[in-house]
Amino acid sequence: MTRFRTPVVVALALAVLPAAAAKGTQSELSVRPTGSRGPLVQYDLTHASKRFSLPAGMLSADGLRFAFVRGRKLNFYSVPGRGVSFDASVPLGSSVEAVAPEARYVVVRTGAQARLVDGLRGNVLQKVTLRRGFTVDAISPEGRWLYLIEHKNGQQYAVRRLDLRTGVLHPGALVEKGQQEQMAGTPAGAIQSWDGNWQFTLYVNAAHKTAFVHALSLNQSYTVCIDLPGTGTPAQLRTYALALSPDGHLFAANPALGVIADISARSFGSVVTKFPAASAARTASAAAAPDGHRVAFSAGPRIWVFDGDSVRGPYSTDANVVGLGFADARRLFAARMNGPLMAYDAATGKRD
Repeated sequence: MTRFRTPVVVALALAVLPAAAAKGTQSELSVRPTGSRGPLVQYDLTHASKRFSLPAGMLSADGLRFAFVRGRKLNFYSVPGRGVSFDASVPLGSSVEAVAPEARYVVVRTGAQARLVDGLRGNVLQKVTLRRGFTVDAISPEGRWLYLIEHKNGQQYAVRRLDLRTGVLHPGALVEKGQQEQMAGTPAGAIQSWDGNWQFTLYVNAAHKTAFVHALSLNQSYTVCIDLPGTGTPAQLRTYALALSPDGHLFAANPALGVIADISARSFGSVVTKFPAASAARTASAAAAPDGHRVAFSAGPRIWVFDGDSVRGPYSTDANVVGLGFADARRLFAARMNGPLMAYDAATGKRD
């Protein structure tokens, strides 16, 4: 794996946001209160109201479909929407482990067996028996490669690639040619680019008291490791939250350390802005405005806004924030653990 600090030049292009977001507006907010493989709650930002809740599953990177298992059925919901658009039969006890854009391909795991399901027809395309100590990480957009994490001693891990057409595991870990670096850390959340070509996973290395982002190219099969600023306790490091802007920037914000890193998704170089640190929190969220000019992030019941030059806040809420979203460049919404949405003017912090 290649570990990058600044400056470094590596090509990376992210897909644009859906049409509404690309025009500077957004009408829905999809919140994952317990992480990217947990339940989904969707809100209508136009009316500041809750639309629906779905059980634990995975949302496609483009935000169009949500896949989850209920009993012996793999269900697909169109997002936004209320009805089931499709379902397929799977063994009892299965869980969704990876989803390609538009849920064209879905990986479902039951024990040691992983199934590649056709998200348009519902049939099983391939079955693979995973080796002991392997977990599913992601799937390539065209459904060719299944990326696995091989767990080793302690926090050490390796990224492996499996050919779903043949069932053959590629020998060795995915690392930069000539590199022998041993990676170590515990995953603490992940996001994907809208086209499903990149996955960014936040890792915490408790031994070194640091955090980093593991960037995995899902269509070209290579990895990049991006060191994040600051050192701290595991609780402080887990207060990091990630957000992608439509103009190709990855933001990593941590109120507990008082830092936000603006990482170019083309060069992987970063610019770090510091602000007064707050306490660690069990919930942390981040979101970029549709025009890419602002980023909001939270820790527990507090919210900050970064405008590219400085950080404003914190703005206070009455309960822990579990999701953030912009309706437009100025109107910011916060979804709380228990309670209705709260709306703010992102420029001033005033309640709407």
